Amino acid sequence: MTDKQISKSKQAKEVLREMESQYKSIFESTSDAVLIFGFDGTIVEANPAACRMYGYSYEELIGLSGKDIVHPDYYHLFEGYKRQVKTSGRFSAQSVDLGKKGNSINVEVHGASFSYKGTPHLLAVVHDITKRVRAREILERRVEERTDEIERRRRVAEGLREILAVLNSSRALTEILDFIVAQVVPLLGANAGAIYHIDTTERTIIIESASGMPNEFMAIGTMPLTDTNPNRATLNRQPYAVTDLEAALTTYSTSNPDLLPQLQAWIAAVRAHFGSYLSVPLIVNDKVYGAISIFYNKPREFSDEEIKLAVAFSDQAALAIENARLQQAEQNRQRELQTLLDVAAAASSSLELDEMLSATLNRLVALVGASRAGVMLLDSESGELEPRMIRPEHPVAPEDLAEMCQVC
Repeated sequence: MTDKQISKSKQAKEVLREMESQYKSIFESTSDAVLIFGFDGTIVEANPAACRMYGYSYEELIGLSGKDIVHPDYYHLFEGYKRQVKTSGRFSAQSVDLGKKGNSINVEVHGASFSYKGTPHLLAVVHDITKRVRAREILERRVEERTDEIERRRRVAEGLREILAVLNSSRALTEILDFIVAQVVPLLGANAGAIYHIDTTERTIIIESASGMPNEFMAIGTMPLTDTNPNRATLNRQPYAVTDLEAALTTYSTSNPDLLPQLQAWIAAVRAHFGSYLSVPLIVNDKVYGAISIFYNKPREFSDEEIKLAVAFSDQAALAIENARLQQAEQNRQRELQTLLDVAAAASSSLELDEMLSATLNRLVALVGASRAGVMLLDSESGELEPRMIRPEHPVAPEDLAEMCQVC
């Protein structure tokens, strides 16, 4: 070999060593995991980034099968990776790998055939895209939540329009309240609901309408108005939410061992079926009429938006109650007016006192729905009241007559 050839050989070896040094530097310093596999799937070389990504030491990682670091759901991709590199020389895919602790790692893999130590191998560059995937999932979830929220708002708006239509109809109050509760429950994602009337004079709570409530709950009917947090909140015109009914009822029962039977039955019924509830006051004509209570099967928190929606439905129920009151007052006024007109007509068309009194008494009985009524005339000589006309027309017991005279 000539000196020139020897010189070229030395230069070639030097270039090769320099290239190997550069490749090794790149291999060890790159932030992506770089793995070299034999065609049987065994890891024969790995860079420090691969050790960090998968959580293994270098000694632990070398010798593992590719399937040891691939999620079972993605084994097929690893087998496809080996086949495709053999046929086309390259491979690219997104997959899910597993770290030493069993943690999932979203990865983007780029592979190619590779000659390592003079024999064919598979080279895989693995980029951790877990943060990117999580960010995309969060974005997709937010888009889905926003879409659901838009749909829910649409349903709520439609529900409010339907309630307004019912309010403007001639339906009875009980039917309107039933309709409102039936709308509130699904629109707020609840399982049951009820409208209560609080009678502060009688100190009672009366269920006026309900949807989805258990039979044992409805059988309770009227309950005593007790000094509890929910009742105080309602009377103070404030919403009240119980996120964990079991815990709240246990505390209340322990603190109040001598509960009335109705309250014991109420607690048992609620505890058996529900985990949380939201109550908002019903304000009618600037007075507390009662409350709408919405029940959920499981414990949960309530957002400000949900509370505002419940208040909006409560306002609709209050409007329905006020409209019903106004309609009833107008009907009573019309009946009273008609009675006065009928009495005036009877008085002007007859000179007979008994005939006029009979017409007047009949109208008054029909107006007030009385079961017993009478006309008493004052005897100017004795100064006592004497019955002139009785409804219904049958003999009146002396004690009843005495009572009627006393009232008069």
